[in-house]
Amino acid sequence: MNIPGVHVEILRVTAKPFAEQVQFLSIGERSELARISHLISQQIFVAGRLAAKQLLASVFPSKVPSDINIRTRNSMRQGINPLVEVDGELWDGSLSISHTSQWAAAAIIGNSGQRVGIDVACVELRPASFARAWFSAVEHDVLQLGDSTNVAMSWAAKEAAYKALNQGEHFCPQDMLVRQVHASSKTILNVSWGAAHCRVHILRHGDHVVAVANTSQFTLATKSA
Repeated sequence: MNIPGVHVEILRVTAKPFAEQVQFLSIGERSELARISHLISQQIFVAGRLAAKQLLASVFPSKVPSDINIRTRNSMRQGINPLVEVDGELWDGSLSISHTSQWAAAAIIGNSGQRVGIDVACVELRPASFARAWFSAVEHDVLQLGDSTNVAMSWAAKEAAYKALNQGEHFCPQDMLVRQVHASSKTILNVSWGAAHCRVHILRHGDHVVAVANTSQFTLATKSA
């Protein structure tokens, strides 16, 4: 996936013991992992952190992975956009993490004036009620949502755009409008959310799709204006 300034890593969620992988977690991340009771959820958490830290290794080459702390919850235990802490300082770049039960994906952008969002989704048969509930009539016509691949791509695009654009708002996919810009081996979708717009690059990854959105602080200011 060639997006200027954006780096992406995709890792398989493994069912094997991950004792060696856990050593890459920070103290805070190990504490967060200890709160997770289900094995598959633990494996997903670890895979997501590993994908992110493989990318962050190029940003912090002098640090070992356990020196890098990634927070995805606030003090109220609510989910937040990932925050990267190194030696008590917040990194001014942008990180996004997503997963299914099979794959974990991460994306980073080092430009402090931009934000990135990533989402990975399985291409699978969903009930017609899913598309009717979360997509408008206009989207049904333009995106051909009778096709399961198109549904997965369009849903992942909304998730990725939300991660790149949100400033604390709840995820309301009905408020977003997805339009197709270019269809080829490298599909690009355009997502509108109020006055803000961003392009979302789609990559087919086996029976999954990966959506990556990035946006500028100017776009965020336009959205909140």
